[in-house]
Amino acid sequence: MIVMFTALSPGVNCPICKPAYDEFMIMANSYRYAHSELKQVYFGVVDYEEAPQIFQAMNLNTAPIMYHFGPKLQGKKKPDQMDFQRHGFDADAMARFVAEYTDVQIRILRPPNYAAPVVIVLLLALVLGLLYMKRNNLEFLYNRTSWGLVCLCITFVFLSGQMWNHIRGPPFIMNNPQTREASFIHGSTQYQV
Repeated sequence: MIVMFTALSPGVNCPICKPAYDEFMIMANSYRYAHSELKQVYFGVVDYEEAPQIFQAMNLNTAPIMYHFGPKLQGKKKPDQMDFQRHGFDADAMARFVAEYTDVQIRILRPPNYAAPVVIVLLLALVLGLLYMKRNNLEFLYNRTSWGLVCLCITFVFLSGQMWNHIRGPPFIMNNPQTREASFIHGSTQYQV
């Protein structure tokens, strides 16, 4: 049995509990859809607000925590715990943890994200609407200054590091291992030119 101990209440200051819970539910639903007839692994969630006595019985003072309670768990032996600090809390890392202790492979099935297609359709409708409204005077398409300004804006966006962040996905704040100093700018020399 895989159990996540979390604190989803807004009164509890836990910024990663909700994203970790969402990823846990994606993993559990992926298992349910792929292995509907298989009953090898069971998933459960314990919320601090609903069951604080369980947190006290388990001697837990942090959240989120994910445990594997195996069939041979006896006495005072502690269950297997996933290290979120080292492995992260995405659904793929959780599925690897489950596979390590239960030998059940879970292929993660993420729900579709319709935000990007909707934004593209709305932007396309806006551009087509603008062209329709200005159909009698399309001289602005031949204006060198406006096209130069558009090219400069695109160049500045790509040089600003947004694309570097999108490709590499660095953390928001990095700590220098030697000085333990926090930095918002990555120390890499791999600039995009």
